[in-house]
Amino acid sequence: MSSIELLENKIRERLIEFGLSKFGKQKWFRICAALDNIGDTALALKSYRNSGLGKTFASQYLRLFGVLQSIYIQQDSIHTLWDDTIGSWNKPSSNSGWVKIRNLRNIIGGHPAEKSGAVARITIKYQKPLIMHFDKIKKENISDTFDLKSAIKDYTREAEEILSSLYQQLLSDTADMKLS
Repeated sequence: MSSIELLENKIRERLIEFGLSKFGKQKWFRICAALDNIGDTALALKSYRNSGLGKTFASQYLRLFGVLQSIYIQQDSIHTLWDDTIGSWNKPSSNSGWVKIRNLRNIIGGHPAEKSGAVARITIKYQKPLIMHFDKIKKENISDTFDLKSAIKDYTREAEEILSSLYQQLLSDTADMKLS
C-alpha cells in the first residue's frame, strides 16, 4: 500500500469518527467521493510505478495520458477534501512538482489544441518525453524535455505532505474544523 493510500485510509477513519451529522449530507458525500478518488488514483499511480508506460506507442500514450489525468483527479480531490474539512486551501507554489505536473497535463492532455501541445512520439518510451507547445505569453514555440518519473516522484512527495498535514490537523484541531 502506498503512503497516499495509507493516509487516505487514516483520514477516512478519522472523519468517520465525526460522521455524517457533523458535516451535513451534501458535504459528507463530497468528502467520501474525494477520499474514494484519492484512493482509486493512488492505485493508478502504483500501476504506473510498477509497469511504466508500456512497450507500444498506443499503450505509452494511453498510460501517459492516464497517469496525468489520475494525478489531476487526485489533486482536485485533495483540494476538495482540504476545503471541506480544514478550510481555506493554500495553493502550491508555481515551481512545485504539484503545479509542474498539472501544467504538463494541461498542455498535452487537458487542453492540447488550445495550448498547441503535443508529445514527440519517439521520445515517450524514455520516460522523458519531448513536449512541444506554443507559449502564448512569449508568443513562441517551446520544446521541453520533461522527466516524467522525477515529476511524479516530486508530486507524490508533495501530495503525501499535504495529506499528512491534513491528517495532523484533523487529529489536533477538531474544534476549528470546518463543520456544516
